[in-house]
Formats: sequence, C-alpha cells, structure tokens
Amino acid sequence: TYLWTATGSNSTSTATTFKAIWQSSGDKTVRCTLTSSQSCTAILEKKVTVVSPPNGTSIDGDTPVCIGDEKGYSIKDCTTCGTSTGYSWTVEPSAAAEIQDEMTAKPKVIFKSGTQCTLKVTISNGSCTQML
Repeated sequence: TYLWTATGSNSTSTATTFKAIWQSSGDKTVRCTLTSSQSCTAILEKKVTVVSPPNGTSIDGDTPVCIGDEKGYSIKDCTTCGTSTGYSWTVEPSAAAEIQDEMTAKPKVIFKSGTQCTLKVTISNGSCTQML
C-alpha cells in the first residue's frame, strides 16, 4: 500500500501517484510510506522548494508619451518580485520603441514613432511566470 503526505499541505493519497497542493512557499518534504502485504515498511522522502509565483498587478509608467521620450517603467504592487529571477520586457510592434535594460525590473523605453504600442513584461521566479 501507499501513503503519501507532504509538509505544509493538507493533501494525502493512497494512490500510486500523488499531487500536493501548497498554499505557501518554502522548503517542504514529500513522503511516501510503502507497506508490503507482509507488513514490511519503507519510507521514501523528497525535499521540495516551493516558490511563490510573481504577483504584479500592472505596469507602472507614463502614458501617453511623445516621439523621442525616454521613460522608465516598473511593475506595480508585486510583493514577490524581489525574489524573482528574471524579467523580459518587450514592445509590440518592436519598431515603435527601444527598450534599454530589458532584463531588469525597471527598464527605460525610448519611443521612436507615433505608432501605438504595447509594453509587456514576463516575470519569472524559477518555473513560475507571469506576463503583464
């Protein structure tokens, strides 16, 4: 038989596979207790680091802007962004503006045309991502 448990999770299972649901980040342990028909027991453990996903609400910065303006932008209300491992800023269409420091939390954008454009950021925190 199988008995799965995980620290910091209310999830348990007696199936051959297990899905833990965590509500908080931190170091956790997943444990499987295997019991044979002869009552022999083995315990297997796996350490897991749970990471909170990025949680920004929007991009903060000036709008509208003029051709030739250089403006700074940031992520608004992101309490987990201090632990984020990566930022990737883009603008569409790409010919409308140039992004400086596009892999940082606070890039500068130089607007090159009067074309309406959309500024986007993908925030990554390990395998967790968010796009604004």
